[in-house]
Amino acid sequence: MRQMIADMVVGSKISAPLVVTAATARKTKAGKDFLTLELYDGVEGITGNYWDWGGVNIPAINSILDVAGQVTEYLGQKQLNISSIKTNTSLVLAEFAPKSTFDLAQAYKDCYELASDIKHDLLRQVCWEVLERLKLEWLTAPGAKTIHHAYIGGTLVHTASVATIAKAIASAMPQANIDLATAGALLHDVGKLWTYEMDGLVVNMTAAGMLYDHLYIGAKYIEDLAMSLASDNDRAVVQLLVHIILSHHGRQEYGSVVPPMCIEAHIVHAADLLDADQEQIRMAASKAHGMFTDKIWTMDNKPQVTPKYTALQMGEDQ
Repeated sequence: MRQMIADMVVGSKISAPLVVTAATARKTKAGKDFLTLELYDGVEGITGNYWDWGGVNIPAINSILDVAGQVTEYLGQKQLNISSIKTNTSLVLAEFAPKSTFDLAQAYKDCYELASDIKHDLLRQVCWEVLERLKLEWLTAPGAKTIHHAYIGGTLVHTASVATIAKAIASAMPQANIDLATAGALLHDVGKLWTYEMDGLVVNMTAAGMLYDHLYIGAKYIEDLAMSLASDNDRAVVQLLVHIILSHHGRQEYGSVVPPMCIEAHIVHAADLLDADQEQIRMAASKAHGMFTDKIWTMDNKPQVTPKYTALQMGEDQ
């Protein structure tokens, strides 16, 4: 079993296979060459300095190295004082691809069941078509570059959660349309299937993602598909569905094309934000050892209370 960065203790010696995500040749004040490496274990990264580097053969990005050294600390963060590096030939890069602990097959099944529960014929059919036509993309596309769900299948995991939350909120609001809120949530991030891609171990934006953004890509795809299936009586429903996709970031300064203008759009926006926030807290909490996470810059750059701490105070078993 590979040693993970999370298990490395300051002051201890380590030997572990790690992937190079960046390598920079530097010089000490005395003019001696050393190498700074950004290393990744498939879950998190760590910086390492190789002081005895000979000044040749900078490791390639995405190469796998057997790294030996000692764990140190700098500005509150773990670092590695590297004593040796050697190319690892027994592991493949796919073993380090960013993954989650979520069951992607179950997440896909959850989305399909949510779609099947939709009573409105057109909305149900559109959701089914998107899930079936794009199954491979759902199971592989990351949800973002860094902030939340930035791993294989992240868009699918996020979508299943947002749709579950949105349906629950809509069910508690007498004037909300449950079908429209559920369908809007299932489809709100479909554009991400063409926006993000894996480049080795790094999540990158595609050219389409850079030029159009996932809101436009998703809205256009869904509008074209839905209109091809819609009767004249359903065209207004398609407009509302597309509006939810275009407005799910809430404010235009946060990326929305328009602000939410119907109850269901407000519900999807709220569910999207809530799931993104809880995912960031969950990921930060997985690296925390006390009451608080490290600062999360998207949350006013403040630490957050870990779910484990809350559970302990509430007398829940962990």
